[in-house]
Amino acid sequence: MLGNRVLDMSEREARELCRDVTSYIVQAQGRAGLPQYWLRVLESTGGLHGNLIFPGSAVIAGRFSRSTFGQYCSRDGLQEIGPTHKDWREVMS
Repeated sequence: MLGNRVLDMSEREARELCRDVTSYIVQAQGRAGLPQYWLRVLESTGGLHGNLIFPGSAVIAGRFSRSTFGQYCSRDGLQEIGPTHKDWREVMS
């Protein structure tokens, strides 16, 4: 989740950051041979911030956390969503 520090940005800056993070993730998915799917939810309560949901791996998560963008993650940061009966692989089909 992109949060806390993003809330202090102007809307324009927050939108640019969300766009740049999404681009980073899509490129990382491509390099990892993963499907390039993502869902971005922008929330405006208390200031603009974003949540991204995407198929990833532990390698992608680690690299993201160490990247420039990792500093913008909220306290919860990257969270793994485990397999369910509505797994993302089924959503793509």
